[in-house]
Amino acid sequence: MKKAFTLLEMLIAVSLLSIIIIFLYNTYASLQSSNNFYGKELSSASHEQKLRKTIYLDFALSMPDSVKLTHIDKGSDVVILQSSHSVHRRIMPYIAYMIKDGQLLRIESSQELFYPLSGTEEMVIDDLGEMKSFRIFEKESAFLVHLEQNDKKMMLFRTNRLNDVIDF
Repeated sequence: MKKAFTLLEMLIAVSLLSIIIIFLYNTYASLQSSNNFYGKELSSASHEQKLRKTIYLDFALSMPDSVKLTHIDKGSDVVILQSSHSVHRRIMPYIAYMIKDGQLLRIESSQELFYPLSGTEEMVIDDLGEMKSFRIFEKESAFLVHLEQNDKKMMLFRTNRLNDVIDF
């Protein structure tokens, strides 16, 4: 009667265990790689959604006749408006969007803004990321926003001014 494993049985068991461990390690490495890839994609999508939401709310909640649009060149506009939407907890802030040195800037101030900015206004400047083109097209109470990032991603969306339909 046999009470122990033979050397051959032990070698086979260790070999099988090694193959299983190598397979599990490769699976783990592949999973880690895909998690990193999808994490970056999710972060990018999240930034784009925040950017789109902020711009959408600024324009949708803008006051009638407050939008001042200045065409700088074929790929850049400067927009100044007053909105009931604030990122920095201001009441009825003045907001400006412009591209400066390839970066899209959102400027929020309690004081009325004029282009070109004098620099004496109390304001908060948010860098919304690299942008190749920022264009706004206005017709009555609707806006068409066209954004093109440096990596050729393009966003195009339309918003209506919501404050026009509210009647007190």
